[in-house]
Amino acid sequence: MKGQDRFLSEFIDGARNRFIIPVYQRNYDWKKDNCVQLFNDLVKTAKYNKSSHFFGSVVYGSANNGNRNDYLIIDGQQRLTSVMLILAAIVNLIKEGIIKPEKQNLCDYIEETFLMDKYNPGERKMRLKPIKNDCHAFDNIIVGNKDNYDHKSNVTTNYLYFYERIQLKEIPLDDLCEAIEKLKIIDIYLEKDDEPQSIFESLNSTGLDLEESDKIRNYVLMGLNADRQEEYYENYWNPIEKLTSFKVSTFVRDYLSLKQGRIPVIDNVHPTFKDFIENPKAPMVVPEVLAEMVTFARINHEFNQATKYSPKICTILKRLAQMDMSVINSYLMAFFKYAEENTEQEDTYLKVLSTIESFIFRRLVCSYGTNALNKIFCTLHKDVLKLKSEYDNYSDVFIYILLNKKSSSKYPDDVEFKQALLTRNIYSMNSKNKMYLFNRLENRDSKEKVEVIKAMTEGTFSVEHIMPQTLTEQWKKDLGEEHDRIYNEWLNTLGNLTLTGYNSKYKNRPFGEKRDIKDGFKDSNLRLNSYLSLCDKWGEAEMTTRRNQLWQLSNDLWKYPATSFEPVVQFPEMRSLDEDFVFKGNKINSFTFLGTQYKVSAWSEMIIEVTKLIYEIDSAPLYQLIDDASLDFLPKQESWNTKIGEGLYLNIANSTMAKIRILKKVFSKYELDESELEFGIPIQSEPVEI
Repeated sequence: MKGQDRFLSEFIDGARNRFIIPVYQRNYDWKKDNCVQLFNDLVKTAKYNKSSHFFGSVVYGSANNGNRNDYLIIDGQQRLTSVMLILAAIVNLIKEGIIKPEKQNLCDYIEETFLMDKYNPGERKMRLKPIKNDCHAFDNIIVGNKDNYDHKSNVTTNYLYFYERIQLKEIPLDDLCEAIEKLKIIDIYLEKDDEPQSIFESLNSTGLDLEESDKIRNYVLMGLNADRQEEYYENYWNPIEKLTSFKVSTFVRDYLSLKQGRIPVIDNVHPTFKDFIENPKAPMVVPEVLAEMVTFARINHEFNQATKYSPKICTILKRLAQMDMSVINSYLMAFFKYAEENTEQEDTYLKVLSTIESFIFRRLVCSYGTNALNKIFCTLHKDVLKLKSEYDNYSDVFIYILLNKKSSSKYPDDVEFKQALLTRNIYSMNSKNKMYLFNRLENRDSKEKVEVIKAMTEGTFSVEHIMPQTLTEQWKKDLGEEHDRIYNEWLNTLGNLTLTGYNSKYKNRPFGEKRDIKDGFKDSNLRLNSYLSLCDKWGEAEMTTRRNQLWQLSNDLWKYPATSFEPVVQFPEMRSLDEDFVFKGNKINSFTFLGTQYKVSAWSEMIIEVTKLIYEIDSAPLYQLIDDASLDFLPKQESWNTKIGEGLYLNIANSTMAKIRILKKVFSKYELDESELEFGIPIQSEPVEI
């Protein structure tokens, strides 16, 4: 590796120099703020007559199978492309006669020195070659082909910013060009024996702003020769990018969740992917993984678009999207792939999707956290296949598993759901969930739909308190002597809320006026207001009636499912250390720690093995815990305790819950995430405890 302090213009200049952005690099994605900062720096450099302005580093090497002056840009493509766009804007403004420079040959000088290699025998003569998705946009800018500008590309967006900014004439055009020539870089050339991947990761670790997907793309493609890079990019990576609308980091996280049964932190997707590929026990074949990822990306795209399937299936998919529960994506990818391969009928899709919708919404209303959902849906498809025989319906097994969840993972039954739905503060619900709720209550399963979510988003519809938020004297009189109690109990509950497009018109009017005025409840075409149009007054009795009506409707819309399935074999349900679960009375047959599963036959065997694994990571914190008597570490009683390390023993003659408490303290000491330890709890047909 060779590095030197150098002006960027000297780096670019050269009769035959060409700069190629490898396909493993990310697209050009500088934002406007980056462009503003660059141009501001150039203006300051010119105004204050600075001798130079440091512009970062450019790391590059010779292109495999390329010409003698073809260079691959390993790092610095965003800065290099941006400067090229400014130069292109200068050239086009001069050619169009919008700005006239002092130097008559400035346009030719820029074009021939920095932008074009007019003597190149190939058809494409531009000095910079961005990756495929940017190259077309860049080329049309360089040749001034405005009719074919790609306005979806960041290349075009940033070029137009520079094009407009230059016309403000903050500094003369010639001074701007001189400022560009004062940009100084650290020129780092990679020798033949240098490893681009290692250098890239080292640069990235110092703070380059890369998405996890950028790092994964580099990891997959960088070590290949140019031909293989193009092959992998065209056949695998580019399709994945397009199918996921370039949200590749999120998609890879969902893919890893599906494959590994646990969700990696979004900022840790790249190292998790590397560990997945390089697993010493089961190393993966990269092309096979990428091919599978393309398949899942297609399936992910299809259920997110919700257009390929039957109208009923698509309707539920759209409602699930309204709840914005991305936590189910890994499961949906697995289920839709399975259903496609096994030609499942529409009924299976409908049962599974409607059960998911009911499960999620009931839990939401009952205020169960989403953390449990992460673990449930990561392994749910595998759990179904473990229990399902060739004679069982997939949906029956699926429903059985969800219905038998306990504690923080439970499926709320009708009693719990009814209590929560009818008494909770609906008005203060998260906006998207509130929109989902009122959209479902209004449209139900009718083919005649009202665009509730669109209207609420745009402010056309709003949630109306029938009994108003501020009680007038007339309202107090109408409600009776217990108006304060009624107000406090009912104000924000479902029975007192509806939808209207005329909230500001209703204000705190008496109920009769809200009902009878123009555009009042009697004139409303909304199903939610049909009962209101028939009421003579509005008090606790009417709210109770309406609440009961909405409960009957809700119980039908978010059904508690039924299944006839009963398991015939033991099945381990994974429960993690961080769950609110009573382990007492349950057996254990395995545990998973940091992604690796271990077979055990007893809780005592589990805690010994986990403690030894933690000891191997770092023994020092365990020795520091010796003096904590509550942990049962007894350093000088070897005869009746299990040896973990020299002078470190573990007492296992205690209850299951005591072992759990010990592990929680140990994990806290090590700052380990408790979700990284999961226990396999065997499920038997009787009693069932999941």
